[in-house]
Amino acid sequence: MSRKIDHVLVRSGLRGPTLGVADCRRVLDRPVDGVWASDHYGVVVDLVAPPG
Repeated sequence: MSRKIDHVLVRSGLRGPTLGVADCRRVLDRPVDGVWASDHYGVVVDLVAPPG
């Protein structure tokens, strides 16, 4: 099994709040009725803004 690395870049600091990662998961990583959605998997990341 090969492994790939995906990066999710989040703007932070002077241009906005620093966001935390609440959850990260791979999607579209198996076929539905024998059909693949893409030749790439998807990545979904839930971001959380700091309090205040």
